[in-house]
Amino acid sequence: METKLIKKSKLKDHPDYPGVKIETMVGDDLSSEYRCAIVKVQPGGEILPHTHPTLEVAYIIEGVGKLLINEDLETISAGEVMYAPAGIVHGIKNDGKKDMLLFATFPNCKK
Repeated sequence: METKLIKKSKLKDHPDYPGVKIETMVGDDLSSEYRCAIVKVQPGGEILPHTHPTLEVAYIIEGVGKLLINEDLETISAGEVMYAPAGIVHGIKNDGKKDMLLFATFPNCKK
């Protein structure tokens, strides 16, 4: 494994979510033992409701938006942490005026 630097200005378009950019730091998919990524959600962008076979923890670095966990909708902002257990529907929408930046982790991916 090599040392890696990710710059938020160099993130790539997410293949499934318009207005969302991503760069994986560790682990290319959820079949690895651990995965983490930097994600930028532009104003109006949305990570649509979805689930994972593993838990997800995301730390909000910058911005403000709406967090969906199951059917609950909450405001989430910089300095807060989202925890979504495996199999739980979750998503994030940036309803602010600035980019939302988060650090998403998926520990214990490999079953």
